[in-house]
Amino acid sequence: MTKEWGFDKQFNLTCSFGVAELADESCDDLIKRADLALLKAKKMGRNRIEISWDRQQYK
Repeated sequence: MTKEWGFDKQFNLTCSFGVAELADESCDDLIKRADLALLKAKKMGRNRIEISWDRQQYK
């Protein structure tokens, strides 16, 4: 695959995501919860998706 894209070296790519659903709150609070979920995903070992289910958990 590296040759197909023209890269000379192989590398590893990791993806972490923080997900939050808008639920009767401000956009700032929504973004804050998603950001905190992302930080938790990275802390838990990367290559993860963390979902903010409970608004109270991320305050």
